[in-house]
Amino acid sequence: MIGYWEYFCVALLEVFLGLKIVLSGDKINNNERNLIIMNHRTRLDWMFFWCVLFRDSNIATEKIVLKQPLKYVPGAGWAMQAASYIFLKRKWEDDKSYITDILNYLSQINHKSQILIFPEGTDFCPNSSKRSDAFAAKNNLETYKYVLHPRTTGFVYFLQTMRKNKHLDALYDITVAYPDELCSNELSFAFGKRPKTVHFHIDRHLVENLRETDEELTKWCQEKWREKEANLSAFYNETKNFNDERVG
Repeated sequence: MIGYWEYFCVALLEVFLGLKIVLSGDKINNNERNLIIMNHRTRLDWMFFWCVLFRDSNIATEKIVLKQPLKYVPGAGWAMQAASYIFLKRKWEDDKSYITDILNYLSQINHKSQILIFPEGTDFCPNSSKRSDAFAAKNNLETYKYVLHPRTTGFVYFLQTMRKNKHLDALYDITVAYPDELCSNELSFAFGKRPKTVHFHIDRHLVENLRETDEELTKWCQEKWREKEANLSAFYNETKNFNDERVG
Protein backbone atom coordinates (compact mmCIF):
# COMPACT_ATOMS: atom_id res chain seq x y z
CA MET A 1 0.00 0.00 0.00
CA ILE A 2 2.81 2.41 0.86
CA GLY A 3 4.50 1.53 -2.42
CA TYR A 4 1.37 2.47 -4.37
CA TRP A 5 1.29 5.81 -2.56
CA GLU A 6 4.90 6.43 -3.53
CA TYR A 7 4.11 5.61 -7.17
CA PHE A 8 1.28 8.14 -6.99
CA CYS A 9 3.73 10.78 -5.73
CA VAL A 10 6.04 10.05 -8.67
CA ALA A 11 3.13 10.50 -11.08
CA LEU A 12 2.12 13.73 -9.35
CA LEU A 13 5.66 15.12 -9.58
CA GLU A 14 6.36 14.17 -13.17
CA VAL A 15 3.03 14.02 -14.99
CA PHE A 16 1.09 16.77 -13.28
CA LEU A 17 3.89 19.09 -12.09
CA GLY A 18 6.29 18.47 -14.99
CA LEU A 19 9.37 17.54 -12.98
CA LYS A 20 12.30 16.39 -15.15
CA ILE A 21 14.73 13.82 -13.76
CA VAL A 22 18.26 13.65 -15.17
CA LEU A 23 20.45 10.67 -14.26
CA SER A 24 24.14 9.91 -14.72
CA GLY A 25 26.54 7.19 -13.66
CA ASP A 26 25.38 3.69 -12.73
CA LYS A 27 21.89 2.20 -12.59
CA ILE A 28 20.45 0.81 -9.35
CA ASN A 29 20.01 -2.96 -9.48
CA ASN A 30 16.56 -3.90 -8.18
CA ASN A 31 17.70 -7.42 -7.25
CA GLU A 32 20.25 -6.23 -4.70
CA ARG A 33 20.22 -5.49 -0.99
CA ASN A 34 21.62 -2.00 -0.89
CA LEU A 35 22.81 0.78 1.36
CA ILE A 36 22.31 4.18 -0.30
CA ILE A 37 24.08 7.35 0.84
CA MET A 38 23.26 10.82 -0.48
CA ASN A 39 24.02 14.46 0.21
CA HIS A 40 21.03 16.21 1.79
CA ARG A 41 20.50 19.48 -0.10
CA THR A 42 16.81 19.95 0.78
CA ARG A 43 14.28 18.38 3.11
CA LEU A 44 12.57 16.75 0.13
CA ASP A 45 15.52 14.97 -1.51
CA TRP A 46 14.03 11.62 -0.47
CA MET A 47 10.80 12.32 -2.34
CA PHE A 48 12.53 13.30 -5.57
CA PHE A 49 14.67 10.18 -5.22
CA TRP A 50 11.51 8.06 -5.54
CA CYS A 51 11.56 9.08 -9.21
CA VAL A 52 14.97 7.39 -9.54
CA LEU A 53 13.81 4.20 -7.83
CA PHE A 54 10.74 4.15 -10.08
CA ARG A 55 13.04 3.93 -13.11
CA ASP A 56 15.85 1.71 -11.93
CA SER A 57 14.58 -0.29 -8.98
CA ASN A 58 11.63 -0.86 -6.61
CA ILE A 59 10.25 2.00 -4.51
CA ALA A 60 8.40 -0.35 -2.17
CA THR A 61 11.58 -1.97 -0.80
CA GLU A 62 13.20 1.33 0.20
CA LYS A 63 13.64 2.12 3.91
CA ILE A 64 14.57 5.72 4.76
CA VAL A 65 16.53 6.67 7.88
CA LEU A 66 14.77 9.65 9.48
CA LYS A 67 14.68 11.82 12.60
CA GLN A 68 12.40 10.36 15.26
CA PRO A 69 10.00 13.37 15.50
CA LEU A 70 8.76 12.55 11.97
CA LYS A 71 7.38 9.32 13.43
CA TYR A 72 4.61 11.33 15.10
CA VAL A 73 3.41 13.31 12.06
CA PRO A 74 -0.35 12.56 11.81
CA GLY A 75 -1.12 10.03 9.08
CA ALA A 76 2.26 10.12 7.36
CA GLY A 77 4.08 9.05 10.52
CA TRP A 78 1.89 5.98 10.88
CA ALA A 79 2.42 5.09 7.20
CA MET A 80 6.19 5.39 7.52
CA GLN A 81 6.16 3.14 10.58
CA ALA A 82 4.06 0.61 8.67
CA ALA A 83 6.67 0.71 5.90
CA SER A 84 9.45 0.00 8.46
CA TYR A 85 11.23 3.30 7.97
CA ILE A 86 14.04 3.73 10.49
CA PHE A 87 13.60 6.53 13.05
CA LEU A 88 16.62 7.71 15.02
CA LYS A 89 16.74 9.69 18.27
CA ARG A 90 20.31 10.74 17.44
CA LYS A 91 21.44 9.43 20.83
CA TRP A 92 23.89 6.72 19.90
CA GLU A 93 23.40 4.63 23.03
CA ASP A 94 19.69 4.30 22.14
CA ASP A 95 19.96 4.21 18.35
CA LYS A 96 22.64 1.51 18.18
CA SER A 97 20.47 -1.25 19.66
CA TYR A 98 17.45 -0.16 17.61
CA ILE A 99 19.45 -0.18 14.36
CA THR A 100 20.82 -3.62 15.23
CA ASP A 101 17.34 -5.01 15.86
CA ILE A 102 15.79 -3.74 12.65
CA LEU A 103 18.75 -4.73 10.45
CA ASN A 104 18.76 -8.20 12.01
CA TYR A 105 15.02 -8.48 11.36
CA LEU A 106 15.32 -7.45 7.70
CA SER A 107 18.12 -9.97 7.29
CA GLN A 108 16.20 -12.79 8.94
CA ILE A 109 13.21 -12.37 6.62
CA ASN A 110 15.59 -11.99 3.65
CA HIS A 111 14.06 -8.66 2.68
CA LYS A 112 15.66 -7.05 -0.38
CA SER A 113 16.08 -3.79 1.47
CA GLN A 114 17.30 -0.54 -0.02
CA ILE A 115 18.24 1.59 2.97
CA LEU A 116 18.67 5.31 2.32
CA ILE A 117 20.78 7.21 4.83
CA PHE A 118 21.89 10.85 4.78
CA PRO A 119 25.31 10.87 6.51
CA GLU A 120 25.14 14.67 6.93
CA GLY A 121 22.35 14.10 9.47
CA THR A 122 20.26 17.06 8.33
CA ASP A 123 19.55 19.10 5.22
CA PHE A 124 21.84 21.86 3.97
CA CYS A 125 20.66 25.25 5.29
CA PRO A 126 22.34 28.34 6.80
CA ASN A 127 22.20 27.02 10.38
CA SER A 128 23.47 23.53 9.55
CA SER A 129 26.18 25.03 7.34
CA LYS A 130 27.41 27.17 10.26
CA ARG A 131 27.56 24.10 12.49
CA SER A 132 29.47 22.22 9.81
CA ASP A 133 31.93 25.11 9.45
CA ALA A 134 32.44 25.17 13.23
CA PHE A 135 33.14 21.43 13.19
CA ALA A 136 35.62 21.95 10.34
CA ALA A 137 37.43 24.73 12.21
CA LYS A 138 37.64 22.63 15.37
CA ASN A 139 39.08 19.66 13.50
CA ASN A 140 41.33 21.53 11.05
CA LEU A 141 39.21 20.56 8.05
CA GLU A 142 38.25 22.53 4.96
CA THR A 143 34.94 24.35 4.94
CA TYR A 144 32.30 23.38 2.38
CA LYS A 145 29.88 25.52 0.35
CA TYR A 146 27.68 22.79 -1.11
CA VAL A 147 27.66 19.92 1.40
CA LEU A 148 27.96 19.41 5.15
CA HIS A 149 30.69 17.39 6.79
CA PRO A 150 29.30 13.83 7.14
CA ARG A 151 28.62 12.16 10.47
CA THR A 152 30.19 8.80 9.85
CA THR A 153 29.30 6.76 12.96
CA GLY A 154 25.83 5.74 11.79
CA PHE A 155 26.91 5.14 8.20
CA VAL A 156 29.74 2.85 9.27
CA TYR A 157 27.53 0.92 11.68
CA PHE A 158 24.80 0.38 9.08
CA LEU A 159 27.32 -0.88 6.54
CA GLN A 160 29.25 -3.13 8.92
CA THR A 161 26.09 -4.65 10.43
CA MET A 162 24.57 -5.35 7.01
CA ARG A 163 27.86 -6.85 5.85
CA LYS A 164 28.13 -8.99 8.99
CA ASN A 165 24.57 -10.26 8.38
CA LYS A 166 25.48 -11.04 4.74
CA HIS A 167 22.62 -8.76 3.82
CA LEU A 168 24.49 -6.24 1.64
CA ASP A 169 25.29 -6.58 -2.05
CA ALA A 170 26.26 -3.03 -2.97
CA LEU A 171 26.54 0.52 -1.73
CA TYR A 172 25.25 3.38 -3.88
CA ASP A 173 26.83 6.81 -3.44
CA ILE A 174 24.46 9.41 -4.88
CA THR A 175 24.92 13.13 -5.45
CA VAL A 176 21.81 15.26 -5.95
CA ALA A 177 21.79 18.75 -7.48
CA TYR A 178 19.17 21.35 -8.39
CA PRO A 179 20.14 23.57 -11.35
CA ASP A 180 17.18 25.94 -11.23
CA GLU A 181 14.71 26.23 -8.32
CA LEU A 182 15.38 24.96 -4.81
CA CYS A 183 12.52 23.56 -2.77
CA SER A 184 13.94 23.76 0.73
CA ASN A 185 10.97 22.32 2.65
CA GLU A 186 7.40 21.07 2.46
CA LEU A 187 5.85 24.52 2.89
CA SER A 188 7.73 26.05 -0.02
CA PHE A 189 6.71 23.05 -2.16
CA ALA A 190 3.05 23.55 -1.24
CA PHE A 191 3.25 27.21 -2.25
CA GLY A 192 4.67 26.43 -5.67
CA LYS A 193 8.41 26.86 -5.20
CA ARG A 194 9.42 23.64 -6.94
CA PRO A 195 12.41 22.55 -9.03
CA LYS A 196 11.86 22.03 -12.73
CA THR A 197 14.78 19.60 -12.97
CA VAL A 198 16.65 17.41 -10.48
CA HIS A 199 19.97 15.77 -11.32
CA PHE A 200 21.22 12.56 -9.68
CA HIS A 201 24.68 11.09 -10.16
CA ILE A 202 24.98 7.44 -9.05
CA ASP A 203 28.15 5.51 -8.18
CA ARG A 204 27.79 1.78 -7.43
CA HIS A 205 30.29 -0.02 -5.17
CA LEU A 206 30.11 -3.79 -4.72
CA VAL A 207 30.38 -4.89 -1.10
CA GLU A 208 33.52 -6.93 -1.76
CA ASN A 209 35.28 -3.78 -2.98
CA LEU A 210 34.46 -1.69 0.08
CA ARG A 211 37.05 -1.05 2.77
CA GLU A 212 37.09 -3.38 5.75
CA THR A 213 37.68 -1.50 9.00
CA ASP A 214 35.60 1.22 10.66
CA GLU A 215 38.50 3.66 10.39
CA GLU A 216 38.98 2.98 6.68
CA LEU A 217 35.25 3.38 6.00
CA THR A 218 35.20 6.66 7.92
CA LYS A 219 38.03 8.03 5.79
CA TRP A 220 36.37 6.69 2.63
CA CYS A 221 33.11 8.50 3.44
CA GLN A 222 34.97 11.73 4.14
CA GLU A 223 36.82 11.36 0.83
CA LYS A 224 33.52 10.91 -1.01
CA TRP A 225 32.13 14.08 0.53
CA ARG A 226 35.20 16.02 -0.57
CA GLU A 227 34.54 14.71 -4.07
CA LYS A 228 30.89 15.77 -3.82
CA GLU A 229 31.94 19.28 -2.84
CA ALA A 230 34.23 19.54 -5.87
CA ASN A 231 31.65 18.03 -8.25
CA LEU A 232 28.85 20.26 -6.98
CA SER A 233 31.05 23.34 -7.20
CA ALA A 234 31.67 22.54 -10.87
CA PHE A 235 27.97 21.76 -11.39
CA TYR A 236 26.66 25.03 -9.98
CA ASN A 237 29.41 27.35 -11.23
CA GLU A 238 30.32 25.86 -14.61
CA THR A 239 28.59 22.90 -16.22
CA LYS A 240 25.04 22.68 -14.77
CA ASN A 241 25.30 18.95 -15.36
CA PHE A 242 27.20 15.79 -14.41
CA ASN A 243 29.15 13.59 -16.81
CA ASP A 244 27.34 11.03 -19.00
CA GLU A 245 23.88 12.31 -18.18
CA ARG A 246 20.73 10.62 -19.47
CA VAL A 247 17.23 11.99 -19.20
CA GLY A 248 15.16 9.66 -17.05
